Amino acid sequence: MAMQDALEKAHRKPSPARAPRFPAVVCIAALLLICLYSAFAIHRLIASNAPPTVTFTLGTAHRDVTYCNSQTLDVYVPSSAATRPLPLAVFVHGAGLTAGDKGYLNPTFLNALARAGFAVASLNYRLAPGYRFPAQIEDVKCGIRYLRAHAPTYDLNPSKIFAFGTSYGGMLATLAALTGGHSNFDVGPYATASSAITAAVDMFGPADLPGWISPQSFHIAFASNRANLVLGFPLPAWRDPLKGEEFSDGRGTQEVRQGLQRGRGTAGPGDRQADRTCGPGSGHQLRDPGELGGR
Repeated sequence: MAMQDALEKAHRKPSPARAPRFPAVVCIAALLLICLYSAFAIHRLIASNAPPTVTFTLGTAHRDVTYCNSQTLDVYVPSSAATRPLPLAVFVHGAGLTAGDKGYLNPTFLNALARAGFAVASLNYRLAPGYRFPAQIEDVKCGIRYLRAHAPTYDLNPSKIFAFGTSYGGMLATLAALTGGHSNFDVGPYATASSAITAAVDMFGPADLPGWISPQSFHIAFASNRANLVLGFPLPAWRDPLKGEEFSDGRGTQEVRQGLQRGRGTAGPGDRQADRTCGPGSGHQLRDPGELGGR
C-alpha cells in the first residue's frame, strides 16, 4: 500500500507555482494614480482657459447678460453711490481683436470707479477670424445702445456714458466716440437708441489713427497674417481712409474723419490740447469724476 502511494505521487504532475500578486497590485495602483493625475491636469487646463470672474463686493453684479449677436456683458452697480441715476463706464477688453474676455476688467479700475459713483459695464464682442472687422465695433456700439435702452433696469443715467479700454479695446472705445451716435457701424437691435458716449479713454491702444492706418505701422501692429485674420484681406489691399481711400467695405470712414476733425485729446490736467488722439505714454487721466456725473 505504501509502495502504491509512492508510485502515484511519483507520477503526479507538479502543480504550477502561483505568481506573486504584489507586482500586479503595484501596477494597478500605478495606473489608477496616472489616471487620477491626468484627470486633475485636464481639469486644471480647462479651468485655466475658462473666462475669469471679476469679484465685486461694493454692490450688485449682473453677469452674463445677453445683448446683441448672442454676446454677453456684465453690469456692476455700486450700492453706496450718492448720485442716482448712475453715470456708466463701459469697459472694452483688448487682445488684438482675436481673443480676450469681459472678465479682463481689472478689479482696481472697477472698484475705483464704483467708489467714485459709477456703474461699470464690461462687454464681450465677436472675435476674428470667425468674425471680421467691423463686427467688433458694431458689437461695442450695439452694447452701448442696449445699456442706454435698458438704463432704468440698472439705474443708469443714459446721458452720462463713457467708454474705456485696454490695447485694441481702447481703439474700439475711441472709434465708438469718433463715429457718433448713429453711424454706419450702428446695425442690429435697439436702433432707436444712440450709441454716442460722453468720453473715451484709450489705454495703450493704437489711438494715433493717421499713423496707425499706414501700411508700415499697420504691419508692425498686426503682422500680415493678423491683417488677414481681422480684416479679411492682406496688407497690399489696405487703403488710407483719411485720403479718401476706403478699406474693407468702406463703412464708417466718413464718420471717423469727421470725428477726428471734431475731437481733441488732452494728456492730463492743465496740459495743452492735442490735435489728435494721444498715443501710448501720454499719461491720460480722468480729471474729475464729477465731469461725467460721478459724485
